[in-house]
Amino acid sequence: MRRLLPVMLVAVFVGACGGSAVRDSTATSAATATPTPGVRADARPAAPVPPYTVRALVSKIGTDQGVVVDLGESDGAPLSIDLPLPFDGMGEAGCYRVAFSVATAPDAKPGASTASAGLEPRACLDVAGLVTFPAFDGVTTPPPPPPSDVRIVRVPGTAGEPDTWRVEWRDNSADEIAFDPGIILMDRPWGEGGSAVGGVDLPEVPAGQTSIGSVGFLFAPDGPPQRTCGYALVLVFAIGPDSASTWPGNVTVPACFGAGAISFPDASGK
Repeated sequence: MRRLLPVMLVAVFVGACGGSAVRDSTATSAATATPTPGVRADARPAAPVPPYTVRALVSKIGTDQGVVVDLGESDGAPLSIDLPLPFDGMGEAGCYRVAFSVATAPDAKPGASTASAGLEPRACLDVAGLVTFPAFDGVTTPPPPPPSDVRIVRVPGTAGEPDTWRVEWRDNSADEIAFDPGIILMDRPWGEGGSAVGGVDLPEVPAGQTSIGSVGFLFAPDGPPQRTCGYALVLVFAIGPDSASTWPGNVTVPACFGAGAISFPDASGK
């Protein structure tokens, strides 16, 4: 059995303004950042490890496609890499998820220690080609106001296909970088002591987008194996440069779900 050994993965942003260290107490990752073109990633093994590779998966917020960028390899020693910014995959201005990872080769000897670490900041590319990492820019911005007027809209099926559903909301923020919607399926409304029995996992969408569709088609619920009726707590957080809105925009609506399907009996069509 392989033993997992944490590797400290650090993104170092060097600039005239200095930098600030940010550490997640639940992960073996850290970052130091100032938004300048010169950005370095450091991998620091916590113990002897076999050769490893540092990669980044770059995907624009709101898409399910990404580009893997090989950043560097090491024989097991600490590694420092000048990041090639903008990354491949940053084809247009906007905000992206950059999932840095450190992993050893899959053919490591049995019993060998395996390097493993990750760091997943959001990075934004402006029209001038400058990449910044908002959470680590040394500027603290307050949480954005939450969305409002959250609702479920019925989207009639065509050519014999079943109806699908769309989550819509009102944007109340001027500086969000994304929205994070989701649906919690419940046996009773939250305010009446209801319990979660499932959910619908929805992806983040870009700033300025105020809806996400294909609920019930691309985005199917998990939950009971047999169809039942209850309620759906629909949540939408605004994601700011440094944090999410303090609370989400939300609405609770009747829903029927199970066996991978979902419907909202009271939703209006559009």
